[in-house]
Amino acid sequence: GALAPAPAEGESAGGIVLRLEYGDVRVLLPGDLAAQAESALVASGADLPAAVLQVPRSGHREACGEVLLRAASPQVAVLSVDAGNRFGLPHTETLERLQAAGVALYRTDRDGTVRVASDGTQLWVKTAR
Repeated sequence: GALAPAPAEGESAGGIVLRLEYGDVRVLLPGDLAAQAESALVASGADLPAAVLQVPRSGHREACGEVLLRAASPQVAVLSVDAGNRFGLPHTETLERLQAAGVALYRTDRDGTVRVASDGTQLWVKTAR
């Protein structure tokens, strides 16, 4: 289903957050969700636990805050980011948070295309590299 966090005061409406479910496996796709919107989403009481989390904002330093990581409790995170991008993404702070949470991280800059498959019970991740 689609989840939409309420925008913080003075902030424009955020994007849609998608939660995909197949059997017992959930995937959370927060797009470019900003830190304030992450907190608002968690505070909304939305059902966020997911086996797979797409890292928002290409791994910006404020992406995947501890509040979102605790609420989603993912086993796997997928980070879509261009190698050698001019913004220095992903930021070290985000990578450290993911590592501290014990999340298996797959990155398109390092791993190439990342494919996640499931039979509704188990989860498989395949990379191009």
